Amino acid sequence: MKQNAWERRVVSVSLKNVYIRVAGSQPTKALRRKIETLLCELDTPLVLDFSGVTFASSSFFDELLGRLAKSIGQDAFLQRVLIINLSSELEAMANVTIGQR
Repeated sequence: MKQNAWERRVVSVSLKNVYIRVAGSQPTKALRRKIETLLCELDTPLVLDFSGVTFASSSFFDELLGRLAKSIGQDAFLQRVLIINLSSELEAMANVTIGQR
């Protein structure tokens, strides 16, 4: 039996506390790999919630978002990953990073 859209589970990853703990290339790479695994298991978009994140480095965005976009393809990234609650400055940085991959 097919599930309708309301019955599908929505998975959201809050990056507020995660960013503080994963700053650095290796922890960010591990987070990206966990997100890649989640995406393989989901039939709905994965929500990355940046509520409360006031700073993120370009290297964090590159390792997390840029490499994720490269790994699954930019079209799939735009369809499968929903990024919410980014400040306009961080959104601009994220968009540049994703676009470069």
